[in-house]
Order: sequence, then structure tokens, then C-alpha cells
Amino acid sequence: MAGKGLSQSAYDIILDRIVTNKYPPGSMLNEIGLQQELNISRTPIHAAMLLLQKEHLVEIRPKKGIRVTDITAQLIGDIYNIRELFELDALRRYGGNFSKEKLLNYHSIFSAEYTREFDHIFEKDVQFHMEIVTLSGNALLIEYYSMLRHQFVRLSNISGHNNAARVESSNKEHLKVIECMIQDDEEGAAQAMAAHLQKARETAYRVVILHNEQPVDEDS
Repeated sequence: MAGKGLSQSAYDIILDRIVTNKYPPGSMLNEIGLQQELNISRTPIHAAMLLLQKEHLVEIRPKKGIRVTDITAQLIGDIYNIRELFELDALRRYGGNFSKEKLLNYHSIFSAEYTREFDHIFEKDVQFHMEIVTLSGNALLIEYYSMLRHQFVRLSNISGHNNAARVESSNKEHLKVIECMIQDDEEGAAQAMAAHLQKARETAYRVVILHNEQPVDEDS
């Protein structure tokens, strides 16, 4: 039990550092260094790395170390293709099940004046999208989306922190989705979400690929 607890702690800490880009895409890690940094023994760290590799957040390279996976154009495309598939279907089929009280709360959050408190807004952004997918009641789909969410969080942390204007626009796009849901217009909500995800996709390509991509020495 203690071993599982340490593995979970190691996983949570390393995951947080990857998605917040303290360990940026392409950076190299090693288990010995992580043991010293986190004061956790090798076995829990290795177990955490296996889980992170399963989520495609790291790549374990025997005798070379552990590489934080790059954010590529292919990855961005894959993420948003899956998000569109899951979220639009959930809105069309189950959007009417979303609590009106919760929708009004989200409307208040996203309509408030943006004060550059990115972390708070982004937490609510992720929560809103997750709740939409959860409406499906499909446990396998929810589990898969939850795993994908970690990639989404990492990508959006880069895009949002480097593009404050995009955060403001995103808030307005969320409001369109919410207003349609409040009016029980599931198709309108799905179309507004499709437009929102397309804008987010375009921003990700522009910010991450064109501005932040740097060559990394494969043998470093």
C-alpha cells in the first residue's frame, strides 16, 4: 500500500511538472536525478514513468534516459480530432442533461472580466469540457478522455500563457456554447463548440509549432 502511495505521489508530481511545462517538451529526465529531486526511491519513480509513457507524455529510452514527448503537428491534430468526436457527440445527445444551475455558474465565470488569472480560468475551462464528456455516462470514453486531458492541459498551458488575447476569446466562445445549452439548443451548442475547438486548434498550431518548436539534440 505504501508503495502504491509513493508511486502515485511520484506520478502526480512529475505529471504536474510536465503539463505545466516545468519539464518542457523534448527535455531529458533520468530516474537518478528524479530520485534526488523528489526524495522518492527508484521503484515508485519507475512505476510512475511507465504510467506516463502509457499516456504518451514521456518516452523511456534504454541507456539514454527519459524524454518528455514533443508537441508536434500530428499530436495537435490527433488531440483535436478526438475532442471534436467526443465533445460534439456528447452535446448533441446528452447536452440537455447538464444542470442549468451549473451552466449559470459557468456563465458567470466565463463572462467575468479577464484579470490574467490564467490558472483559475483554465481550471474551469478544463472542468467544463470534462463535464460535457461525462454527460455520456460511457465509462470507457470518460476514462480515455481523462487521459487525453493531460495532453490537452499541457498544450493549452503553452498556448494560453503565450497568448492572453486567446484566453479572452475562448471565454466568449464558451459563453456561446453555454447560452445554447441553457436554451436547450443542443445542435447550436455543438456548432458553437466546433467553432471553439477549431479556433483552439489554430492557436495551438500557431503558438506551439511556429513559435515554440526548437530543435533538440536527439543524443542529449
